[in-house]
Amino acid sequence: MTGHQVIFYVMADAFFKLPHRQPMFKVGTGRWWPDGPLAPMKSLGEHVVSHIQDEVDFLFSMAANQVFQSEFGVETLGPMVAQLHAWWYFRNTKNFPYERRPASAACIPFGQGDFYYGSLMVGGMPHNILDFIENYLNGVIHDIKNGLHSTYEKHLNKYFYLNKPSKLLSPEYSWDIAFSPPPQIQYVKVARGSHRKL
Repeated sequence: MTGHQVIFYVMADAFFKLPHRQPMFKVGTGRWWPDGPLAPMKSLGEHVVSHIQDEVDFLFSMAANQVFQSEFGVETLGPMVAQLHAWWYFRNTKNFPYERRPASAACIPFGQGDFYYGSLMVGGMPHNILDFIENYLNGVIHDIKNGLHSTYEKHLNKYFYLNKPSKLLSPEYSWDIAFSPPPQIQYVKVARGSHRKL
C-alpha cells in the first residue's frame, strides 16, 4: 500500500528471527483443535483487543504461505473484506462444499448460499474482525458440545452468509500457483503455495 503506513504482525507457535523488526506474537500452545486456526484466532482476538485496535484502521489476517506479486492497494480496504475462493469461483454454487449438517453452527442449508469464500485472507476494521472471531469461536464451541467438527473455512462461509462482506476480493488476490490463471484472471496480486502435487 504505497504511501500508507503498514504494520505486519507475525503470529507463530515459536519465536524465530525475522529479517526486519516486525511485531511478533507467540500463539498459545494449549490444546489444538484439529482444524488448526482455533488457537491462532483466539490469540489474534486477544491481541486486537489489547492493542491492535488502537494501532490500525484496517486489519487483514492472512496465511503465511502467500506472496505479494503485484500492488495490494487501498482497493482492498473496507469494513469487512472477504476473499472469493480461487478453486470454487468457477464452479456451480450447488456444488460448494458448505457444511450441510443441521446440528453444526456452520451449516448452510441445501439450496442456499451465494459465494464460496476462501479462508486464507479475511480483512476489515478491527471491531468487525473481532465480531467474526467471536462468532467463529462460539461456533466451534457449539460444534464440540454436539460432537461435531467443521473446518474454519466452513465457519467463515457461514459467517459471510449471515453477514455479507462490504468488499469481495477476486481470486487474483489469492491465486493457487498450482493452476494456470484463466483468462478472467489478468493479474495475480497474491500467489499462494499449493499443497497439491504438480
